[in-house]
Amino acid sequence: MTVFKLATVAILLVLLTTLGCTKNASQPATSGTATTSSADGSSGTATAKPKFFKPVTLGSGTSTESDSDATSTSAAATDEPPKFEEIVAGLKPIQIMLGKWQGILSKSSSNEVHDWAWDLKTDPEFPALVAKSENGLYFRELRLTYDPRIDMYLMTTTGEDGESHKFAGKFLKKPEDVPSDDGKTVHREFKLELTEAAIEGVRERWQYTFNQQHNNRYLVDVKRARGKSAFLLRDTIGSQREGVSFARPDDDYGDRTCVISGGLGTSTVSFNGKSYYVCCSGCAAAFNDDPERWIARFEAQKAEKMKANK
Repeated sequence: MTVFKLATVAILLVLLTTLGCTKNASQPATSGTATTSSADGSSGTATAKPKFFKPVTLGSGTSTESDSDATSTSAAATDEPPKFEEIVAGLKPIQIMLGKWQGILSKSSSNEVHDWAWDLKTDPEFPALVAKSENGLYFRELRLTYDPRIDMYLMTTTGEDGESHKFAGKFLKKPEDVPSDDGKTVHREFKLELTEAAIEGVRERWQYTFNQQHNNRYLVDVKRARGKSAFLLRDTIGSQREGVSFARPDDDYGDRTCVISGGLGTSTVSFNGKSYYVCCSGCAAAFNDDPERWIARFEAQKAEKMKANK
């Protein structure tokens, strides 16, 4: 009897020991810690870093959190300043609009003048194409730039009353050079649509569509939406270039290449006894402000192009 009791007790002790080990093995590790081992065999605990994603922002809007590492990388990239050359490259296909244009509003048949030029001084981080109109009905100044980090065109318009509107958009039709009827020249065509961001408490929004139809002609459709309704055409501005078309679509203007934009030079600036071409008043102002910077950049670009052509 005594032997039987001792055997029973021994079996119970083995079962209890086994259950205890199993429980300890299945118990979850403490949240936020991880065990690490060093090269010398010592071990310790390290707090695990929480994983989070910064939302991508465009204007006043924000995106929701994402579980994608690609989204995290893209969001982080937007924290870096944009590259100047990438912005200029994004705007170059549409610099056909440089110069003065006579605009006729279809709704009122009134006239207004738009004067387009590069602006590289107001915001050096974001060079832009700027149109000014002393008598413009829908804007007195329009600033158009490009953000390569999000691949979007950004625009700000300022009206007669000083009120500003911010827009963002992309091409509905990408820039394309189309042969003329006589086959001797080509004309730049594109369609760029920019929509005003929705702002809480503001029921009215605007949308602009630039429709470049010819080197010397483009249309601007001005649309308006109220509340959640669709955009409706408010007006169309038909613009005709003043004088001769100097912003012809081409990539090589030889000695007449603008030292800053790479477009066709229409006037000259000088430094240390040497003359350089510029395509507009904005490029002339930027050159005179820091000629050594632009000359060094221009010479580097020429050297790189010659090297690529060898």
